[in-house]
Amino acid sequence: MHRILLDLIPFNQTHTAINQSETIIELLKEMTIGHKILGIMTDNASNMIAMGRILKDKINDKFNNQNLQHFCCGAHVLNIIVEEGIKLISKEISKAREFSIKL
Repeated sequence: MHRILLDLIPFNQTHTAINQSETIIELLKEMTIGHKILGIMTDNASNMIAMGRILKDKINDKFNNQNLQHFCCGAHVLNIIVEEGIKLISKEISKAREFSIKL
């Protein structure tokens, strides 16, 4: 299995699920690989989740490819969990910082 970055594309449109999925479909057409694509990884933003659903349908329709899987980035999910955890203990962190300064 190979992992390849297909392209970096300037994206000057609004970042809606439809605009993003159409841009990806055009790239897949241009590279003639729509029938080979197995997965796409994004963050958990609502527009990206919606884009994954739209893209799955479009790839099935345009390239007869029913294999596309949409994955959410594990590092992004972990980052969100850590940020939320830090919010829960922010008072304790502040107290520990103040205490360490006094030492």
